[in-house]
Amino acid sequence: MGSIGEWGQRTISLTAETPVSRVGWLHSCETFSMARSPRITIPTLPHHILQRGNNRQAVFFDDDDYRLYLECLRQAKEKCSCRIYAYVLMTNHVHVLVEPTNDK
Repeated sequence: MGSIGEWGQRTISLTAETPVSRVGWLHSCETFSMARSPRITIPTLPHHILQRGNNRQAVFFDDDDYRLYLECLRQAKEKCSCRIYAYVLMTNHVHVLVEPTNDK
């Protein structure tokens, strides 16, 4: 789960295993895992990440959902020391072009 921030808001850790379908329904940031093995990560090689809602259902319902996802993405970027080159937030899925660094 997340931790309480300085204004009493929950903070998050978003990982590649975090399903977007859960983020869209949350009003706080939390960590979730999917039931599969982690993918191979190659430092300095950009990765195209695609996250979809279950059965391609909507994961973003209003502007606050988009803002929350972007805040979660920013925190994950800082925690994982990666570069985000581009992202697209659609109503039922997300594309992110991210480059892991050698730091972690």
